[in-house]
Amino acid sequence: MSGESSLLGAVLLRPLVPALAAWLMLRIAGIRHPASRHAVWTAVLAGMFLLPAIGPLVPRWNLPVLARKQAAVVSAGATAAYSRPASVSSVSREPWTPSRREPPSTLTIVYLAGLLAMLLYRATGWALLRRVIARSMPLRGGRLCESADVLTPVAAGIFRPTVILPIGWRTWSPQTRRGVLAHEFAHLRRHDPLVSAAARLAKTIFWFHPLAWWLAREVSDLAELACDAAAMQRLPDPAVYSRILLEFAGAVNRTGRRVAMPGLAMASNSNIGPRIDRIFELSTGDLRKLARPALFLPVVGLPVVCLAAAVGLSDSPQSTAVKAPADTPKFEVVSVKASTHCLDNGGGRGGGGRMRSDPGMIGLDCQNVEFLIQRAYILNASGKPAPISPTTGLPDRPSGRDLREPIKGSPPWLSTDRYDIEAKAPAPQAREMMMGPMMQVLLEDRFQLKMHRELRDVPVYELTVAKGGPKFSMAQKGSCVPFDIDDPPDPQSARPLSMFCGAVRMTDSEMQMSGVTMADLCKQLSADLDRDVIDKTGLTGVYDLRAKAPLVDPANPDVAPQNPTLEMWAAQRADAIEKLGLKLEPAKASRYFLVIDHVERPSGN
Repeated sequence: MSGESSLLGAVLLRPLVPALAAWLMLRIAGIRHPASRHAVWTAVLAGMFLLPAIGPLVPRWNLPVLARKQAAVVSAGATAAYSRPASVSSVSREPWTPSRREPPSTLTIVYLAGLLAMLLYRATGWALLRRVIARSMPLRGGRLCESADVLTPVAAGIFRPTVILPIGWRTWSPQTRRGVLAHEFAHLRRHDPLVSAAARLAKTIFWFHPLAWWLAREVSDLAELACDAAAMQRLPDPAVYSRILLEFAGAVNRTGRRVAMPGLAMASNSNIGPRIDRIFELSTGDLRKLARPALFLPVVGLPVVCLAAAVGLSDSPQSTAVKAPADTPKFEVVSVKASTHCLDNGGGRGGGGRMRSDPGMIGLDCQNVEFLIQRAYILNASGKPAPISPTTGLPDRPSGRDLREPIKGSPPWLSTDRYDIEAKAPAPQAREMMMGPMMQVLLEDRFQLKMHRELRDVPVYELTVAKGGPKFSMAQKGSCVPFDIDDPPDPQSARPLSMFCGAVRMTDSEMQMSGVTMADLCKQLSADLDRDVIDKTGLTGVYDLRAKAPLVDPANPDVAPQNPTLEMWAAQRADAIEKLGLKLEPAKASRYFLVIDHVERPSGN
């Protein structure tokens, strides 16, 4: 799932959490008074605006409920399969062109189009309101005016709201005047115009969310009912007050539809029937209220909003069972014993582990099960020798970093317990077959190993070209020597490692690589940094790289560090990358992991 669709899913889901909490509270507590219900739903409305701000500050709790779309996957060594020429001399110079910015997605375009339409509609309404206020006649202190452009009393404005009366208000009876003024000035005391403006803003920003539209309608209806309750304290007869509302609603109905002006009209024809019923309920005065909502709602609501901000949607992990193929040959004789003669019992691949092999026989001393899984399911999974890199001439195996990371769910003893294994095949087999598929059968049989492969999102770095372009050249003929695995150099040779194509030479002041592709560079950086590096440069040639990058201790930058840390080496590499005209950008990508479902210690032979 893309980041945009994931964000949309979270935006749709998160506001439902405080809304559900508010509904449960009102239901369980039996709160029915419109003023209290208005306060509760206003708090939910405020929560919709707070969620994006609180989200980055709280831990994320992802719900794996959405199907995963096909995504770019980080392969072993953080590089996809690539092809390149056998020798650097056959490569022609390729010009560099800056990568183009990706166009906005359809989802972004649809949202922006809806937002623009809502903004235009709201702007039309505010322009109409400004025109009405400009043409109205003030009556008292600027908070009350009359206008020929309204048919029913309206409370409008945000920070300095105004009550606008229709032009014929002087012909009203004293009862009508008392009821109208009590109702409209209750809106001003309660700051209902400000809440109404926030509800309209929520509908504009979250135009795609049904909850925003429902909240806007609910807080508007409840605000009118709450002010009805205030008006009936001045006009206690519900029948008389209802007739006043029916007259205003009839006047609005006779004029037909108009552009909505941002304000709180005292009456409309859309919901007048249910409102009259509620007015008679309000006249009894026994509807339950919420005590001290201004104190209670922030104390209770903020933790709920934080919980909602922590909720997100993630892809349902794609997983497939990992099992040796049915036609895999099996060892004829297998002996598995706990080791008693190892140099140590520490974790990792060391500790005196040794491997002996002949065609059809494999012997392993002091090996832990985690390393056997890595060899069987990652390094030698195909049962064939690793392909030879045409640049370096070395087996293109997963790096040490890849052998450490992909296994999840391991019990501690998988890396601490050591075993001696002797296994004999019924016929001669290559070492890669015995340490790969045949070892898978052995682990599944003797250790009851059950695993699945799962696709997960992980943080990565994307290697891109900086603004000024790359600051290195194509590899020159003779700048490095291809490594021939069939004719390896004499170990006593004085030839420096940096002369071999693809080799890296790092000193405390310089990084140098000759005859390398960007994929080679990414693989080296993946082994050195805290996450995998993906090539996004678009550069497909073979290059010579050289950059001055001193090793620096941030605590004492003027003195060369005596015991460099991994963080210092990583900073040096980042500095070298920048000087090469490249840059590392944090990103997300998908990667397969082996997840252990079940494993047991083997029984003795």
